[in-house]
Amino acid sequence: QRVPGWGDYRDQGCTRVGTADYDNQDIVLESTVAAVHRIIDDVVQQEGVPSERVAVGGFSMGATAAAECALRYPARLAGLVMLNGWLLPGARAAALEPDRAARVRGLPVLVSHGSADEQVGFDCGRAAADHLRAAGTGVRLEV
Repeated sequence: QRVPGWGDYRDQGCTRVGTADYDNQDIVLESTVAAVHRIIDDVVQQEGVPSERVAVGGFSMGATAAAECALRYPARLAGLVMLNGWLLPGARAAALEPDRAARVRGLPVLVSHGSADEQVGFDCGRAAADHLRAAGTGVRLEV
């Protein structure tokens, strides 16, 4: 299904752990990741704000994009806020990469997820929090 957004969905139903869209890396296009990274770079270079003071966040598909961008950013960030989103394979892999460990370890992360979300299942939020905890972030899950 093509819907306006950062990428294309494969399923029409609720995204849950194990569904096609849970592992659909095309949900967040590389051009989106590059654009967010450019914006962060501009804030750092043009405004003089250290990347360690820049947090990235989003809601639903935007939370998924925020996580993908933050966890793949080449420098340490201030934090990540995920509201009713999930981690794609790229973000899951980036969080566990040894060369990114110093940037991810202790990173403040808020994962907030509604228990009755009909678009992104609560299991996605719990799985994101569990994965980020295993990666060493300072994750907090709010239901």
